[in-house]
Amino acid sequence: MKIDKVIIDGYGKLLNKTYSFSKGITLVYGKNETGKSTLQSFITNMLFGYENKNKDSEGRLPDLKKYEPWNNDRYSGSMEVTLDELKKIKIERDFANKECHIYNEYIEDITASYDYNKREGVLFGESLFSMSKNTFMNTALIKQAKTQVFKNDNQEIFDKIINLQESGDESLSVSKAIKALEGAKRELGNKNTKNRLYNLIVDKLEKTNQQLQETNQQRKKILQDQEKKKQLDNDISDLVVQINNLQEKVKNQEANEQAKKLLEKINKLKKTQISYAKYEETTISISNDINDIDENISRYKKLNKVKEEQLVKKIQEISSLKSDLALFKIKEQREQETLNLKKSNNGKIITIILIILLLLFILLGKLLSPFLYAGAILIGFGLIYKVYFNKKQPKVIKESNLDGEKLQLKNRQLAIHSFILQTGYNCENDLSIMEKLVAKLFEQKNQLQELQHSREINGNRKKDNISFQHNFLMQVGYEKLKDLVNEVKMLEEKYHSLKTPDEIEQFDYLHIMEESKLEFQNKKQELAGVNAIINEYWTSDDKLAELVEEQNKYQEKLIEIDQSKKALTYAIQGLKEAAKKVKFEVIPKINEKMGKYLTAITNEEHNNLLTGKTSQLNSTYDNQVRSIWQFSDGTIDQMYLSLRIAATEVFSKEETLPILLDEVFAFYDQDRIKNCFSLLCELAKNHQIIIFTCKEEEKNLAKQFSDITIMKLS
Repeated sequence: MKIDKVIIDGYGKLLNKTYSFSKGITLVYGKNETGKSTLQSFITNMLFGYENKNKDSEGRLPDLKKYEPWNNDRYSGSMEVTLDELKKIKIERDFANKECHIYNEYIEDITASYDYNKREGVLFGESLFSMSKNTFMNTALIKQAKTQVFKNDNQEIFDKIINLQESGDESLSVSKAIKALEGAKRELGNKNTKNRLYNLIVDKLEKTNQQLQETNQQRKKILQDQEKKKQLDNDISDLVVQINNLQEKVKNQEANEQAKKLLEKINKLKKTQISYAKYEETTISISNDINDIDENISRYKKLNKVKEEQLVKKIQEISSLKSDLALFKIKEQREQETLNLKKSNNGKIITIILIILLLLFILLGKLLSPFLYAGAILIGFGLIYKVYFNKKQPKVIKESNLDGEKLQLKNRQLAIHSFILQTGYNCENDLSIMEKLVAKLFEQKNQLQELQHSREINGNRKKDNISFQHNFLMQVGYEKLKDLVNEVKMLEEKYHSLKTPDEIEQFDYLHIMEESKLEFQNKKQELAGVNAIINEYWTSDDKLAELVEEQNKYQEKLIEIDQSKKALTYAIQGLKEAAKKVKFEVIPKINEKMGKYLTAITNEEHNNLLTGKTSQLNSTYDNQVRSIWQFSDGTIDQMYLSLRIAATEVFSKEETLPILLDEVFAFYDQDRIKNCFSLLCELAKNHQIIIFTCKEEEKNLAKQFSDITIMKLS
């Protein structure tokens, strides 16, 4: 696998950064604090993700906390890689939300094709390289000072080499693990040891068995009282049932008595309610009468303006006026008759004269001249007119005698008519009509007074009746009829809820129940005496249960010890078999590659580096086999670097591992660095190699190699 591009949204101090790597060697150069270690950490965690830890083995913050962005909310990034099969893969991780997505070259999500667990999430690197993150960091990731050996540190570097060969982890020693397991197995103990866990448990079990035997003997003492206690318990139970039955009967009797009292009270209240209803009916009847009276009074509302004495006075005035009018008519008639008599006498004389003249002209006309007949004709017409005029002429009263009196009578009649109009009634100015109307008004006025008097009487009756109703309710203890009705309803519900039997035997159940309770108390006292005897053994009974529990606990503990010893035995055998397999299968491959790389680094001064079954490291130098401890520290550093590079190739089974070197040449001289660069250029044909350094000397040396691409961080 080769890393093509790294895109960082936010990771530690690196924000919105993009880095491209060559498929061979890329030397990442930068001064301290420019982000080399951060970039190297980002690459590692993009492949394998973060481990779910609070702190590492040395008490430092884990990468998840350590590399949170300084000035950015986005804690994420992506990395583009090319697999050995030339397939393009893009990994995207959101470290804040612990999310990972993997896409192929067609931008299809293929995350599900990689292993996953709930704790670590998507296992991309584990699935791709078939190794854990720990193995990767102990092989392909070679960090600063990992190849350095100081004076008196020979044993430490040797242990790291052996551990790496045995377990794939330079911090994990198989031999130490086996010794620890064997020590733990010995500490458990057996029949032939003393003061070990096994022996202590056996001693406790024996003591528990002895105490259990003694306790069983004490338990036999309580058997005699157990039957008596059982009988008393049964008697007490029967008495409890009997008392409960009696209590139920007493309760029924009490309920029956209570029901009777309730029924009596209900009937009494209902009678009160019926009586109240009668008063209510009377009140309603009076109210209806009052409404009728009010309706009739409303018809005479105009009469409220008229006083009775006014009507009496008007009746008298009308009567007086009628008399005066009658007298006036007599006077008027007499005067008319006198006038008519005079007029009649005068008319007769004129008529006689006209007749004489008529006869005279007729006679003269015959005697003297016919023209005189015209005078007779005129006189005839005059006579006819006179007769006709007398018939049509009205009778005239002499104004000087009766006009003033007539005017007074007329004004008196108008005054009466005006009074009637002022009362609100309309009528003609006719004395007979007005007389009838005033008489009718006088009669209605009397009726109105009677109605008003009746209204007052009925109002007082209603008020008295309502007051009596209220006092009637107050006498039985209620403010309103509604309260009485609600009380009746509540009492009826309570009465029905009692559910009393129709007939209840009239026994003195209360006395019988008291006798049963007394017997119950006697039985309880007797039982208390039996319990007092038994109680001295109850402690033994409790102790027996505890001892049985302890016995089971110690027996289970012995079984656990035996299982632990078997498990430790299997673990020791498994570790030995695994270590043996590593030595016989992995070590030959590592030996071959270590020798090859060591020869290249040392300019063929060392042409071999081997480790055997006893984990002893030897090298061929000047055609002689020598122990590595005979060489300088710098040479041992080169040997250890050869071992790490060899392990990278051996442990990379599925996919070629990229090799990351972090300040590994800090203590190398120029010749050694050149030799290492030459070796790395050769390795770069099959591995992508990324070198992180802050040394300008290493950067300048790298410029001499055309296969090394230099990336400068700022």
